Amino acid sequence: MLKQVKRSASQRGVLRPAQMSDMEMLCQWFVRFCEDVRLPASAEEAAQAVQGAIANQQLYVWMIDGEPVSMARWARPTKTNVTIGWVYTPPEKRKNGYASDCVAALTQHVLDLGYKTASLYTDLDNPTSNKIYMEIGYEPVMDSMLLLFQKEETT
Repeated sequence: MLKQVKRSASQRGVLRPAQMSDMEMLCQWFVRFCEDVRLPASAEEAAQAVQGAIANQQLYVWMIDGEPVSMARWARPTKTNVTIGWVYTPPEKRKNGYASDCVAALTQHVLDLGYKTASLYTDLDNPTSNKIYMEIGYEPVMDSMLLLFQKEETT
């Protein structure tokens, strides 16, 4: 959880709301993000999710020289908190700090909207993202586990 951004986004890029003209690219990114977090989504599920996030002005892209290089979404608003998620940078754009800038800028944006805190989930097996989020100002609160249940087919 975070109450204040410690490390702001760099000035080399700009955060902008995702637009419907970004839809095809963002659907591809969302499918790849879901694969990375081991929660695969179909193209149809991706289209529905991305379209809803764009319509609700919750999906943002980090732009470098007019080119989208990373994305992040805010969601699950309560009276005082939102959750940052869908943090994704295509493999060929990684290791440039784009996701860090995107998350820092989006986090500051939601705080500026009046939310008192922001939270996010991160993979404990990914020390790079954990380090980056802590540099931005996020602090660990608790560990969680995702359980997926499969319904047994009975005949």
